[in-house]
Order: sequence, then structure tokens, then C-alpha cells
Amino acid sequence: MKKINDMKKQKLKKRATRNKNIDDFIRESNSIERVEGLEPFIQAKKAWNYLKYQKYLTPNKILKIHKILMKDLRPDIAGRYRNCDVWIGGHVKPFISWQLINDDLENFCKDILIYSQDESLSPKSVVKTSHIQFENIHPFEDGNGRVGRLIMLWHRIQYRLPIEVIHADYDKGGDEQKNYYKWFR
Repeated sequence: MKKINDMKKQKLKKRATRNKNIDDFIRESNSIERVEGLEPFIQAKKAWNYLKYQKYLTPNKILKIHKILMKDLRPDIAGRYRNCDVWIGGHVKPFISWQLINDDLENFCKDILIYSQDESLSPKSVVKTSHIQFENIHPFEDGNGRVGRLIMLWHRIQYRLPIEVIHADYDKGGDEQKNYYKWFR
């Protein structure tokens, strides 16, 4: 009986640690974009609570994640593809059509499924490559980084990889955010 109780305690402790890591990941993901406060955290947590139960991704599911995440911050664009050019890392990402964005997201979702079935690929490199692919699509006027990092978190958990919190470096003097941004060069 003691062994069963110890196992239950270990499982609960592991779950509590994982939930704390997820909360830290979400808080820091918001902070990277200088989105602070309880309300944005709650919205990001709601978006995560929707995403974590998805077995696979579709463009409509990604739109829903964006809608949940942005509904209070930017209700005018929440759950909608962008219809304008955006700046990414000092470069313009031109708007061509919402259909092209949807097609790119369809391909992104299909690629994730294909990669997940290829045992020759390293899970860490698949997650990183997929995240870069999503960010290069940049389907939204705002919120791409936060949506993309939630998808990256979901993807890491799908592969049973540890949660790696990317700490915002603005006030901490660290290199995690800088190293993360190097992925996109």
C-alpha cells in the first residue's frame, strides 16, 4: 500500500511540475512580446487548454487558437488571417491573399503529420523546423509568435520532449531569447 501511495505522490508531483513549467512557458512567451499582465496570461492559458487536447492541427484549429489568444488584446483581428503586409525581423512579409496563407497553413499541418511518422527525424529538429515554418508563414497581423510558441509547446509534448522555457531577456540579461531569435536568420 505504501508503494502505491508513493507512486501516486510521485505522479502528482510530476504533474504539478509540468503544469508549473507550462505556466512559466506561457508567461515568458507573453513577455517576449512585451505582453504582460493577468488577462493576457489567462487568455494564453485558455488557448493552451484548447490546443493541448488536439490530436492534430488544421488551419481552423490554428485560427481558433488565435481567436482565444487575441480576443481581448486585439478583437479586430482575433481569429482572422492578416490582410496587410507585416514586418518580421526587419523584413516585409507581403500580403498576397488569405487563400495563400490558408494553403501554407494546410501544408504546415500536413508536414507536422508527415514528420511525426518519420522515425529517422530527430524530434527536437522537427519541432524547431516546424516552428520556423509557422513563423515564416506569419498568418496573422499580430500574435504569430505567441501562437507559434504554443504550437511548439504542444508539439514538444506530442514528442514527449521536456518543456524548455524561453525566458525573455529584456530585464534578465540572459541569452535564451537572443538564441531563440537566431533560429530565424
